[in-house]
Amino acid sequence: MMKTLLAAATAAAALVLPVAGAHAGPLEHAVEHSGDRAGTVEIAATVLSPSRIRVAGARVRIRPVRPVRLEMATPAGWTSVREGHTTRRGHVAFTLAAPSATTTYRVVAPAHRVTVRKRTGPHVVSKRVRLPAWTGPARTIVGATPPGDGGPGGPVEPPVGATRLLDVSAREHGDIGPGDVVVSADGRWVAFDGRDGILPEGSNDHNNAWDVFLHDTVSGTTTLISHDPGGQAADGTSFGPRISADGRFVTFQSTAGDLAPGDDNEQYDVFVYDRVADSVELISRNGATVGIRHSIEPDISADGRYVAFTTYAANLRPDPVVDNNTQVMRVDRTTGERWAISWRSTDPMSGSAGSPSISDDGQMIAFTSTSAELVGRDDNGAQDVFVYDARTASLRSVSRTAGSPRVTAAGVSGTPRISGDGATIVYTSGADDLAAGDDNEAVDVFSYDVASRVNTLVSHNASGHSADAGSHEPGVSRDGSAVVFVSYATDLPGAVPGRGQVYAADASGRIELASARDGSASAGNGGAGRPSVSADGRLIAFTSTGTDLVPGTAVAVNRLYLRTRP
Repeated sequence: MMKTLLAAATAAAALVLPVAGAHAGPLEHAVEHSGDRAGTVEIAATVLSPSRIRVAGARVRIRPVRPVRLEMATPAGWTSVREGHTTRRGHVAFTLAAPSATTTYRVVAPAHRVTVRKRTGPHVVSKRVRLPAWTGPARTIVGATPPGDGGPGGPVEPPVGATRLLDVSAREHGDIGPGDVVVSADGRWVAFDGRDGILPEGSNDHNNAWDVFLHDTVSGTTTLISHDPGGQAADGTSFGPRISADGRFVTFQSTAGDLAPGDDNEQYDVFVYDRVADSVELISRNGATVGIRHSIEPDISADGRYVAFTTYAANLRPDPVVDNNTQVMRVDRTTGERWAISWRSTDPMSGSAGSPSISDDGQMIAFTSTSAELVGRDDNGAQDVFVYDARTASLRSVSRTAGSPRVTAAGVSGTPRISGDGATIVYTSGADDLAAGDDNEAVDVFSYDVASRVNTLVSHNASGHSADAGSHEPGVSRDGSAVVFVSYATDLPGAVPGRGQVYAADASGRIELASARDGSASAGNGGAGRPSVSADGRLIAFTSTGTDLVPGTAVAVNRLYLRTRP
């Protein structure tokens, strides 16, 4: 049986804190505890509230139950992983899968108010007492298995050059779906869509449709998140996830009518899943009224407050116009406010908008539009990329001709992704006049600097010219220093003719193969795609049909991997 010391603190380490209106005494202290089952660890603490307070002139003994949570240290800060309550004796214990990598935890008790009552003759006197917030000492647990040896869930960040299989499927032929794979800021949480074998037989996924799942790379667990209030798989197709920075919120689109109350339109709608509450919220609505037509392609801000999405529904716009064009909306989940950021007062507009990508703070949104009326001198008759700044309610063109402040490029541009800090936008384009070196007459990946308004060719070969085949599916790290994309080119590092591979480009323009075999810089024997990069650019999630990226994957099915880069 595995045993892990979680704290060296004893009663001697107890804290003495003042409590308003209460007797000052020993409050909280962490205690030693150990794993109680093989492969698990139990993290325990004792949260001792003041034992007596003064009510109506007498001291009354109290033993309140109070909420607590378990937090784990990540590169992005402390992340809540479990929530619970103390017993009346102040004890709390969290049991979870033993981490593979060395991991640091702490127990946190937020401020809490309780009511204490004392009977005095025929009367009952009540008093509200505020128990102060407390954060327990950080305690580190040594990983149960060495990094990279295939322990439960694997380490959060394996060695540089490691490619790790994320074991998200309970059965060998679990099917990864058509939508994007997205990774949280610290690389711990990965959201994806799939069906047929992701969860074990007899689980709550029995709808024979695409569903959205959330995988925890620390515990190795995969959870169905597109579920009804009773926890069962929704009654429609769900896909296209996007994830908040800490992995708590996941937004996606679904045709299901039983994910949230009031969804009776039989259309695609946009939802947000809350991992902590294990609940699903309908976003594409106007008050209590759901959109009358499809809403799709959602994205979410770092804290989960703002959601941007594409909609056909005229009744979701602040100034509804009945037409057949799609527009991009931004919704504030806190206030309920809605903005149609791609719509202007022209009635009707000449084109549609879509593919929104939102910055961490929710204030910058990149999107596409075929409209010629959003900016001046948009006369290319093609879809372009734009960026909207909610702070100034201003909009500008991104895919514009090199050296020109206004003229849109001579080709179709799409699939924008904005960096978390809002300073960089990566996208694809078939235009050949966006940046120097683009001479391949194919779709390439570009990076736009919001401050300088300059486009740079990302998918280039060693000579600085565009790669010899198309590149697509771009993604970008929080500060724009790492860009990931898929390419079929044969003149990029590790290229395999006829098979798309995932690449990562750094700020210097250096490009490396990301969909490489474990511990190698060489490609596997299958195609790869759907890349997503962590906030710091070190972890890249992707899918591949290869059978030789890691041992034990002899059957050629689409699997999910995580690559660590410098």
